[in-house]
Amino acid sequence: MKAAALRISVLLFLSYVCSSAKFYPGKPWNDVNGHVIRAHAAGILYYQGTYYWYGEATDPNILGVNAYSSTDLYNWTPLGLVLAVPESQHIIERPKVIYHPSSRLFIMWMHYDNFEYTQAEVGIAIAKSATGPFVFQRHFSPNNMQSRDMTIFQDADGSAYLIRASGKTNLALSITRLTPDYLDLEDNVLSTINKSREAPAMLYYEGNYFLMASHCTGWDPNPAELYVSTSVAGPWILLGNPTNDNNTFYSQSTFFLPLRDQYEGKWIFMADKWMPDIKNATYIWLPVEFISGVPVINWLDSWDLSIFNKFKK
Repeated sequence: MKAAALRISVLLFLSYVCSSAKFYPGKPWNDVNGHVIRAHAAGILYYQGTYYWYGEATDPNILGVNAYSSTDLYNWTPLGLVLAVPESQHIIERPKVIYHPSSRLFIMWMHYDNFEYTQAEVGIAIAKSATGPFVFQRHFSPNNMQSRDMTIFQDADGSAYLIRASGKTNLALSITRLTPDYLDLEDNVLSTINKSREAPAMLYYEGNYFLMASHCTGWDPNPAELYVSTSVAGPWILLGNPTNDNNTFYSQSTFFLPLRDQYEGKWIFMADKWMPDIKNATYIWLPVEFISGVPVINWLDSWDLSIFNKFKK
């Protein structure tokens, strides 16, 4: 009888643990099948009630983009490799996917490079479904400039922008508007931050655009920087480090995730904790709080989405 009661208690405890919905920044994160999620330097797309997570496979035997899907952001179903690297001796990094409603295409932009990081281009792939597969289209030098770490920002009016570390050795952050079909770039750079920065991520809040980036220290962490402007066209003003941590919680920014439905208007900061083991890097997801209209990111050992109800309006 005691053994049966103990088994029941254990099962109830495990049921509670498995059903509890929380984020644990910096801890290994498994998918619904119990396998470690491998989708780094990621971006997330929300489409028809589902979030789609696209990121680097981070497996020496699999080069390309993995995808996962979720309706609650805690539990992720693997969709497999949705884009393989199209050429040998090449890599895909920092994939970001946006949806084009007129063409009904899912369009992926990415950093496309050789193993030596001397090619320094962007690549484009398309799919007819959020679950892929994506078909690689081409790679090129945006505005005839080198391009490495990058992100895509899609504004409320449908305009979309490529933000990337540009020039030799990432001399600056450059922003260019995408063409209306999202398959190319306008001829001219829209704005530039003339500092050597990488790992850009952008969000919009109450009339201001905020652009976060890291210093250039390879895989090692460093203090993040946050810039603000009333227009994507700039000028950009440096605000400081939104994390107030000299190592950005030992991570590097990749994306600001805009939440939908109940938490519309809220944002999650997404980053990668690369060191000490790049192959088994972990994820840092933290809520973005706005204090006097400025994004602030504080460390939490664990949290859930209800924290947004506690933040001041």
